[in-house]
Amino acid sequence: MASITITQVQLETGTSAGVPSSQYWSPNTGIEMSINPDNIIAVGYVFDTFQKHYISGIIQIFLFGIAFPIYSSDSYASIVAYMNP
Repeated sequence: MASITITQVQLETGTSAGVPSSQYWSPNTGIEMSINPDNIIAVGYVFDTFQKHYISGIIQIFLFGIAFPIYSSDSYASIVAYMNP
C-alpha cells in the first residue's frame, strides 16, 4: 500500500510552580509525516494523567517497530480508515 501523510504534533507538559500540572499539544509544532498504513498497530486517544481527562484534538498512533507512540492532530476516524481499507 502507498504511504499516507499525517500531521504529527508534539505533546507537551505544562507546569505550575515547577510541578507538572497538565498535558497539551501545540498546533505550532505540526509537521507533515509520511507513514506506511500497514505498519499502524493501534490508534487511540491521549489521556492527560494530571487533569484526568482525554486531550481534545489529538490522537496517538502506535507503529510496528517503534516503542513509543507518535501524536497526530488527524482524526481518529481517518486513521482507522487507513488501517481498515
